[in-house]
Amino acid sequence: MSTIQLNSLYSIFTEFISVVTERQTYRNLLYLLITSIVGGIYFLGIFFGFTVSAILVFALIGIPLFAVLIIGARGAAAFERRLTNRLLETEIQSPDSEIDPRTEGLRPAFRELFISDTTWKGVGFLAIKGIIAFLLPVFALLGGFTAFALILAPVGEPMIWEVWTINTWIESMIAVPLGIALAVSMLHILNGLARVTGIMAESLLQT
Repeated sequence: MSTIQLNSLYSIFTEFISVVTERQTYRNLLYLLITSIVGGIYFLGIFFGFTVSAILVFALIGIPLFAVLIIGARGAAAFERRLTNRLLETEIQSPDSEIDPRTEGLRPAFRELFISDTTWKGVGFLAIKGIIAFLLPVFALLGGFTAFALILAPVGEPMIWEVWTINTWIESMIAVPLGIALAVSMLHILNGLARVTGIMAESLLQT
């Protein structure tokens, strides 16, 4: 193997492993952790709350409930702008078309609230984050469990998802680098997910 090929492989390896030492990696992980927590609230509020309000639209409580959900969605979207800007270093601007009901009255404020693109784009983003919040823990638990089981193979005899029972010294020595590679690969995947979510935030939450 030539020196150029060795240097190329070394460059690929260092780039692959450098994700562990990058500060932004852990900011991304914090962002996704918060997403997994608040995203469940978004999911329930949008998919369950809007359904209930639609069912009760002919009852007195249906319309006020819908209004409360919309107001909550606008507040959650504002929180997401600040969170994304802070942790993912985006520059999403807050909408400048909001009407203050204290100075311009409730009717214009509610009209702007319900017809504004800002409102419905924000609802769409919150719905996407709600779905991510349900899928993310499953991926993290499955991948994390597998990676740690492989890394800790020398101190035990783990069985990896009923596929591979590690019960020899040679297998455990093979398992450790595989576990480390899987853990680092997960960091790359989670970084990518955070970046894609940031791009969606810029598209849907930007004024």
